Amino acid sequence: MKSAARNLLILTLGVSWVFTSPVFSQDRQRTGFGKLLPASSVSRDGLHMVTSVEVSPDGKFLYASAWQVATISVFQRDPMSGELQFVQELSDPDILNGATAVRLSPKGRFAVASAFRSQTAVLYRRDPMDGKLARLDVARNGEGEVKGLQWPVDAAFSPDSRFVYVIDSGGRSGGDGVRTGSVTVFRISEKGKLEFIEANTGESSCFSGARGIAIHPDGKTIVVTASSAGTLVVLDRDAKTGKTTVRQVLKDEEGDVHGLDGAMGVALSQDGQFVYTSAGRFQGDSAVGVYKFDKAGKLALVQELMNGEEGLKDFVGGNEITVSPDGRNVYAVASRSHTLVCFQRDPKTGRLTFLEAISNKFSILAAAAGITLSPDGRFVYVAAEENRMVSVFRRKTD
Repeated sequence: MKSAARNLLILTLGVSWVFTSPVFSQDRQRTGFGKLLPASSVSRDGLHMVTSVEVSPDGKFLYASAWQVATISVFQRDPMSGELQFVQELSDPDILNGATAVRLSPKGRFAVASAFRSQTAVLYRRDPMDGKLARLDVARNGEGEVKGLQWPVDAAFSPDSRFVYVIDSGGRSGGDGVRTGSVTVFRISEKGKLEFIEANTGESSCFSGARGIAIHPDGKTIVVTASSAGTLVVLDRDAKTGKTTVRQVLKDEEGDVHGLDGAMGVALSQDGQFVYTSAGRFQGDSAVGVYKFDKAGKLALVQELMNGEEGLKDFVGGNEITVSPDGRNVYAVASRSHTLVCFQRDPKTGRLTFLEAISNKFSILAAAAGITLSPDGRFVYVAAEENRMVSVFRRKTD
């Protein structure tokens, strides 16, 4: 893929902004809809090696996990400025060692953390008034019936909040030297317990190095990215039992797909039609992919943007990726280039046009790992892994 776009580099507020000629209207280009400006940041020892950030559905609180210090931190959000104020710190080397993600249920009643060193999934009840978390249950690999938590790295709730899906990257290799990985399912009981349902290891080690998970708005489909396998896997989900079956596996260098080696982040558009992937954190491609569901529920490639092509630059080591609530932008972080990359999005075709790359000049994006937006779409939050920091950006929406 060759880029014919003309790039213009300017410096604004000491941060590098990179623009390319968009396929959208010149009016939108002129207004700069979706561009980001640094607003504030918060740094604490409890954020050492912070890798995930998530804002509660009510927009009042932000939750962050830091794997090196086995900690979950809670912050209150100012809805006008986006600034964060510390509320709570949960630190537990026994159950949160290697906590790479903390995720909230759709209505914000529960939170779940995945911790690869502890080999655990930890369920919390969330107080909607003060945002604080209280532990309900811990599922640990090898205890009772539980399996599929050899190297848990992320999780997601079903739309009805009755089930939790944990992706296991596959910590130990089997006899053939291949890490299997899995999508591990728990039911949340009426008493707030994690009841083990299954550990789906897929087919042909398609979940090896699993790193990203997203659940379709209809609750019937799950998508998972796997770094070592270089795959994007589509699963059917049984809403009653919670169990999953593999529907489709897209693999790097098969067919038209060339940007899934080292696949990390995955996100769905709000209408559920499009899937976005990011790759390259530990290995492989530094790329962003766009896929669309057909009528049969299968994904087909729409677009791939590789670092250094089609205007995309300063994107090395793609990690998490997200779609803005209004569907007009996609944002991704690159851990090795320490950048936050922004795209304009065509809601009809799903295609992306590179808009800007924000650099780490003020050390606000060192090893950028996790990313999320406020529910109103006004602010973007980034977990800067190497700087014990969560950085806040204001999004231009007028």
